[in-house]
Amino acid sequence: MREANKAIKRERHPMPTIEDLINELNGSTVFSRIDLHQAFHQLELYIKSCSTITEPLRKLTRNSQKWQWGKDQNKAFNKLKDKLTQVGVMAYFDPKKETEILVDASPCGLGAILTQQGKIVCYASRALTDVETRYSQTEREMLVVVYGVERFHMYLNGSPDFTVTTDHKPLLGIIRSMKPCSARIARWRLRLMPYQFKLIYRPGKDEANPADYLSRHPPAKPIRDNEGERYIRYIANTSVPNALSLDEVRKATSLDEQLKNVMSAIMTGRWNDKSVSAFKSVKEELSVFDGIILRQNRVVIPTSLQMQVIRLAHASHQGIVKTKQLIREKVWFPGIDQQVESHLRGCIPCL
Repeated sequence: MREANKAIKRERHPMPTIEDLINELNGSTVFSRIDLHQAFHQLELYIKSCSTITEPLRKLTRNSQKWQWGKDQNKAFNKLKDKLTQVGVMAYFDPKKETEILVDASPCGLGAILTQQGKIVCYASRALTDVETRYSQTEREMLVVVYGVERFHMYLNGSPDFTVTTDHKPLLGIIRSMKPCSARIARWRLRLMPYQFKLIYRPGKDEANPADYLSRHPPAKPIRDNEGERYIRYIANTSVPNALSLDEVRKATSLDEQLKNVMSAIMTGRWNDKSVSAFKSVKEELSVFDGIILRQNRVVIPTSLQMQVIRLAHASHQGIVKTKQLIREKVWFPGIDQQVESHLRGCIPCL
């Protein structure tokens, strides 16, 4: 039976077994969080001369080495922190900073990089379809502009101005010109119309245009990594009535004394002020983003805009129930049902 057990192939589990973890943790006294593959969570660093930099730190992990944190260890630790904040590490997007998209197209793929002041925020690339591989180079370069801008829509939507950098000079005349062009390029120009951007030409590849590498090494299979972006795009497009912009809501919120107190309560966690009592029951659902208060995925409307929102929702005269259902899907404010009923009670088509 023992020989039979040895011959049986052991099943592979996606999670480490208890035996695997015990073997990994044996003899250790300092731990970090556990991941799926190894008992220790490890941050993989792509740093030039990383082994040389970390040598003073790795010495301290040896059984024969006495633990003593000195100047060499402190220097190595600080140098690692500096490396982590350099250009190669992605940064958080800041809507107040200048934004640039580097794009490039090759015969096999598209590549785009979103940057701010030299810091990379996001990468994107994809392989060309069989039909797209037969496009001319100019069409592929136009396609990658559309791909890059739409791929980073979550960051660029509503941006007053950003820059798109290409290494294909003929593209400048095509996008800026109003002359007749092919139906395909005309459709792409229409898709770019909602965005305010400046197209500039910059020759070069590799370090001069790192998107060149992405376009020449696209992923073999499509990667659906924008599900979160699609959801956020849906919320941004549907949470405010069409005739009411987020800028209007933001400005009115900044002038609304009650909502200013609500913002303060959300930030500090103090809900003792009587002016915010109407919001206290839903305080766990409230958040603040870019000067706008949200209740989950609905925009909280300031007092000065509440009647305008009701009139917009009532424009098609769907009746009281349908109007309340429509408005509750997108926005919220205290007493929303009562205000809708009061406004629509005198509307004959809705009764």
